Amino acid sequence: MSKKQIVKTKSIIRILIRPVLFIMLFFWMMNAYSLPQSVITEEKLEETLKRLDEAIDQKSHYSEVLQMHCDSMKLAALHSKGQEKTDIYWQLYDIYRRVQTDSALYYLNELSESPDIQGNTTGESRIKMCRAEVYGVMGMYSISINMLNDIDSTQLPPDLRLKYFHILRTIYGWFASYVRGTTEEKAYSLQTDAYRDSIIANERDSVSLHIVMADKLLVEGKASSALELLDADLADTSEEYKRYIYINKSEAHRQLGDDRSYTYYLALAAIGDIQNGVREYMALPALARELYEKGDVGQAYRYLLCSLEDATSCKARLRAIETGSILPIIDKAYKDQESAQHRTERIMMLVLILFSLVLASVLLLLHHQNDKLNSARSHLLEANDHLQQSNEELAKADKVKEEYIAIYLDKCRGYLEALQKYRRDLLKLAKSKQNETLLKRLDSSDLMDAEQQRFYKDFDEAFLNIHPHFVERFNALLEEGHELVPKRGELLTTELRIFALIRLGVSDTGSIAQFLNYSPSTVYNYRSRVKSHARGGKESFESTVMTI
Repeated sequence: MSKKQIVKTKSIIRILIRPVLFIMLFFWMMNAYSLPQSVITEEKLEETLKRLDEAIDQKSHYSEVLQMHCDSMKLAALHSKGQEKTDIYWQLYDIYRRVQTDSALYYLNELSESPDIQGNTTGESRIKMCRAEVYGVMGMYSISINMLNDIDSTQLPPDLRLKYFHILRTIYGWFASYVRGTTEEKAYSLQTDAYRDSIIANERDSVSLHIVMADKLLVEGKASSALELLDADLADTSEEYKRYIYINKSEAHRQLGDDRSYTYYLALAAIGDIQNGVREYMALPALARELYEKGDVGQAYRYLLCSLEDATSCKARLRAIETGSILPIIDKAYKDQESAQHRTERIMMLVLILFSLVLASVLLLLHHQNDKLNSARSHLLEANDHLQQSNEELAKADKVKEEYIAIYLDKCRGYLEALQKYRRDLLKLAKSKQNETLLKRLDSSDLMDAEQQRFYKDFDEAFLNIHPHFVERFNALLEEGHELVPKRGELLTTELRIFALIRLGVSDTGSIAQFLNYSPSTVYNYRSRVKSHARGGKESFESTVMTI
């Protein structure tokens, strides 16, 4: 081939290659732009997660500050009357509804007795709405919805009507989450959508309106449009609104595939919850799940424990169930990770020991080598025994935990069924206008007494299932002739039940009294009387009980 032909061939190849290269470059650029580009750097995310860890470490401090604020308000209420006292009670309710549902219900009951409320249709409707909201947090969704359905929303002033829609949208949303995967989920989701639309039609506050509109856009899968709404309000708004903005932004970034921003905004929302004393977390359980899926089992485990502890304290049933559903999985992964780490440490330690033995065998005389090998073999056997004992203890702890969870869930279901049956019976009496019978039923404590005895029986069975030899070992600590023997048909006596709680770690007299529905003085007298007959002296008696 001549030189001219070679040059001509190269020119033709270049002409053919250029379009191919251009097409390849075009598709590469399109692919690059289609990938989610996070504006949150890895360093910024790590810094935010560190702030969250610090907030969790200072959680008790934030709770103390909030409690001091509430105590000052309670003191002010004692020296107030009329509308001023009513306003303080409303403020206390607003704080406690996200922190401690029992206290929130207490102040609603106090408000319902206020002269400003009684006979005031609007005020009574507000009380009923707030009570339904608290019951919703406690997981009593059917009761909440029934209470709200008794309210004629057309007779409410605009602000209360808007609150009415907000509460119904929230409760139906929780209900849909609670029955996720069932046939009822779609119906509750449709109700959620309907009340969301009612909020949008009636809301006048622009920030609140944008939050609800963004929520609607996220349900419709329009994440980018939702972010545009939320970003416009984030710069200058209250901390209460920021909590919901961060939650919505995290969901928007999740839909867009930006995992780093999703994690970042969940962390910001969780920090806000903790710093403001909120115990009914939305963000922290979701953040724990995300970190677990990314392999950060240790952080996920810590966040879930924090979520479960505060959800239980607040009596936020849905959050407790959500957290409890994944906790065993992460707990197992966490313990597996710890076990693997411990095995690695033990292996490294054994390697160092073996290396030292080998080095020592070179320096020492040959006739000592056999003794050193026997010593190494002994160390290995001890390590294996320790590993087997640790595995048995872990298995036992997992079994106890599963039994406690099963007992707790079964008892919750039983109480709800009993309450529902009681409510239906009263409703039948009311509808049939048997007022005298209805008043007798309401005045009677038979249900509470029966439930109390049922509670004692369930507690006794659960405790003895976990500690079957407790009564026998407990009586061995008492002087002869002063043993505690349950009556026929009983599993534990009152004294045994008190010390069973102490065995479980509940040692405070007030907590035991509240748990068993006794007075503190009664519990104190029982404890003192039993300890006075201890074989080894009453000073160390309770600490000994903790070990049996």
